[in-house]
Amino acid sequence: MLISEGGCAGGYVGLMMTGVITNGQSYDMKLIRAMRSAGGYAGRMQTGAAAEFGSANILGLELSVGQLVSAVKVFVPTIKSGSVHGYQSGMTVSCFGRDYIHKCGYAGGYAGSAYGAQIWGEENKGNTLGTGCNVYNLRFVRGTNAAGGYVGAATAASVADVNTNASNGLLQSVLNFIVNSRRDIASLIQATITTIRQAEINPDNTDFGFIVEGQDGIPPQFAGGFAGTLEAAVIGNRKGGTHVTVNGLRRVSGKYYAGGFVGLADVGSVASVSGTGENSTTILGLINAGNVDVLDVFRTYIYDADVNGTADGFSVHATRADSEGLLSEVRYTGCAGGYAGGMMNGTIKRSDVTNLNTVTGLNYCGGFIGHAGKNGAVDVDDAAVSSLLGLTAGVLDIFGTVIDDCDVSGTSQGIVITSSGGDEPIAGGFAGFADVSQMKNSNVTDLKRVVSDEIAGGFVGKTDMHYLIELEASSPLVQMVLKIVNALVKALYITNLEAVNLIDLDSTLIGLKLLSDGDLLYVNLLGLKIGVSLVKSTEPGVSDTALVTIGDSSVALPCTKDGIDMTNQNAEVAVNLIKGNRTKAENCSVHGCASGYDVYGGGADNYRDGSSPNGYAGGFVGYNNEGKFSGNVMEYCDVVSGSPQKTGVFSGTTSLLSVYSFNNIRSIEGDNNKYYVYRKTDLDYVLDSNGVQIGSQGVQDTGTPVTYNRFEVTYLASPLTVSDNDPYYKIFEKWKDAKLASDTNGSDPADIEVYKSSSRAVLMLDIPTKPNALSNIPEPAESQDPCDLIHLTIQKVWDDLDDLDGIRPGYIEVRIHQCQTDQNGDIIQGTDVIYKDSSVIPDVDASGGWFRLTKEDHALEDSATWTRVIEGLPVSTTVNENTVYYAYTVEEKTVAGYTTVITYNDDGFTAKIVNRHRPMMPVTGGFGDMIFILVGAGMIIVSVIIFRRRKPSEKKRTDDRFRPPRGLA
Repeated sequence: MLISEGGCAGGYVGLMMTGVITNGQSYDMKLIRAMRSAGGYAGRMQTGAAAEFGSANILGLELSVGQLVSAVKVFVPTIKSGSVHGYQSGMTVSCFGRDYIHKCGYAGGYAGSAYGAQIWGEENKGNTLGTGCNVYNLRFVRGTNAAGGYVGAATAASVADVNTNASNGLLQSVLNFIVNSRRDIASLIQATITTIRQAEINPDNTDFGFIVEGQDGIPPQFAGGFAGTLEAAVIGNRKGGTHVTVNGLRRVSGKYYAGGFVGLADVGSVASVSGTGENSTTILGLINAGNVDVLDVFRTYIYDADVNGTADGFSVHATRADSEGLLSEVRYTGCAGGYAGGMMNGTIKRSDVTNLNTVTGLNYCGGFIGHAGKNGAVDVDDAAVSSLLGLTAGVLDIFGTVIDDCDVSGTSQGIVITSSGGDEPIAGGFAGFADVSQMKNSNVTDLKRVVSDEIAGGFVGKTDMHYLIELEASSPLVQMVLKIVNALVKALYITNLEAVNLIDLDSTLIGLKLLSDGDLLYVNLLGLKIGVSLVKSTEPGVSDTALVTIGDSSVALPCTKDGIDMTNQNAEVAVNLIKGNRTKAENCSVHGCASGYDVYGGGADNYRDGSSPNGYAGGFVGYNNEGKFSGNVMEYCDVVSGSPQKTGVFSGTTSLLSVYSFNNIRSIEGDNNKYYVYRKTDLDYVLDSNGVQIGSQGVQDTGTPVTYNRFEVTYLASPLTVSDNDPYYKIFEKWKDAKLASDTNGSDPADIEVYKSSSRAVLMLDIPTKPNALSNIPEPAESQDPCDLIHLTIQKVWDDLDDLDGIRPGYIEVRIHQCQTDQNGDIIQGTDVIYKDSSVIPDVDASGGWFRLTKEDHALEDSATWTRVIEGLPVSTTVNENTVYYAYTVEEKTVAGYTTVITYNDDGFTAKIVNRHRPMMPVTGGFGDMIFILVGAGMIIVSVIIFRRRKPSEKKRTDDRFRPPRGLA
């Protein structure tokens, strides 16, 4: 029988159920290993349940609800400014338990699992950085269930128990007691969520970095550079002042979800469960009782949290896929992202990814996030909650993920995103599948390839939306929205707005927080922003006007200090509600690497078009299901290729089923979205078949090693326009006969050939690309303090552009030289002998001392290195009754086509053999990546330093590198 509190190990504390640790440090941790939960600092942190809350009796004291909220905080485990310092050659955190029912298998560089924990470093003050709760000298985190560079799993105390419907957990007991005290429930829940502030992860070796992976070659279910899973957690601070940073990430490997920061972020599981049994209390039940803002506190929030890869970039892999049924919907796992594998009903703001190399998965994959979506809690459709708040269940479908001010950048190789082998493969440069999500002021730079068996997009693979169910003017939803608008209007007529804290509409809607943004007052109804600003009339007898915003639409309604004129306003509100629950991308951008980025959908590649029935491909979005795009830019896109008539320079295919005049293709995709066409030409104009100019006059572009003439095109602007019912491949037909010309009269025409077919668009030079080369940084050897025996680590590094010429052998032959040293540690000449002891090297050649390193010695994924450790070499010998110490060197047999360089680390216990081969320029197949060889190493450095294109951001570093001008006519 499993003891619930057992099986936990930590560098400072194994199990922490309450109390406060301040400035506690843990040093020289080399290996932390546990069955259930293992952490570099704390194995498991869990809010205690030492009090009997069901009767509001704590240690014999009768408490009010307000006192109860404060009392809960006493039982929350808290760590302030405490860090873990790994051993000099790195710390490994390992959890091997696989009993997931009893919550085994959590591993984290700081904490294995955290339920309602508070981990707080000091806030930054001016230029002084606060003392953090940090992880130093990390090398490996290995788990079976959830593994993270900082925490395996972090969630609210309410879900610490397996059965969220049982009445024996801390929060469950509290909920049972205060179910009728709806105003205090949000404060109570917030006291039991996990919060982490001012935290940092650093590896022991900056070149190698650290790795998050599984045990025995089997990846964990959830893996992240910071966290495996997050539920009902707040990382960072909404107001700023703290920062969370992942430094030196090398690789993250997980089964179902994997991300550079988090594998899967979701709402608390208690919010997804409808209660059964007369003693159970659930969040949905509380909302149905009248507290509409409770669900929001179970969202995961991440602020100012960055991921920085090693110098040669980090990779993220999701290796297994499954399906998860959400009543009428199914979503697929096998998701990977440079920041998050998946986030459901969460928020990420001001968070960046740098030095991303590769993202691979089976279904939803993105440079920032694989799946940005909504949780099962918002898809409830059963009778118990169908009348939630007196509305239809569909209102909850608008509750999705928000991503603001987040950037992704890669290495000089460029970023490669690949989705293949799943049931619904979708890939995007920023987001794979965006399901009722919002992305704003977010950018991707250094993109190289986006590849999918089905849907691929330069920024987002696929968008989705969900109409509200009942939109008749008489629907309860419309009535509720009108009540909210009416209350906001009345509030605007109040002189002292600072005194207004809550809007009390009636007994069915209590606790909606009143927020302000300039002259706009608004509330968030389960994620739908409803705001009102007031325009007062200056003409006698004319009503004032309330400008109402609902989602991304607006409507003007007459009003007075007594509220809006309710006559015939319901229909207008109903129409505008449609716009509130679709995916949106605003002021976002995607920028290619030096040779441009390619988007390949439907199985397309450098030399063939796509063939899948779902082979959608777009320079910005692959498949847009009514998503709203405005002010977006795509730069340095080379090739977009998918299946016939499902490929577009900006949008591959758009699905729009609407009977409303406002809801047309132009309104959702024609709002100042821009892309660029690049040609090596002196001709300055592009004209369509009728001689009408397309886009701007050509401008010289020197942002890559190739100098182009660049033509800016506003998507869906004249003459490239389509009627609302035209399929998008009509744009292909209009581009097909376009010409380059020296003037607007069409002089000296030349074909521009943007579309080579209805399944292939070329915006640059059609330079073939390939997957990125594997890393040639070997794992550093462990430090050792030899007494009787030496462990000699032999590292083999292949520097041959990932065996581009195909001449790398399957093995090399090496031998060890044993030499005596003097008192200064210098080798004594004439003492060199070949080491041939077969008891130490079983496969040694007795005559010559040669033995082999083979490709089977490839110990790490994403690595072009082999490693073999020879254990048991003697440290010393006795000569003339004096102790003489040995030194060891290695020799390699010549490898045809390669040059060899052998180096040793400072202690002499690690030998690195580098075999270098530089392929010749290929005869056919275009430039490929050899363009970098042609321009030379110096040009590469210059292009990387000067011309890597990043969008300036108020919140981050100053960036004066080249960007093409925007807003050209």
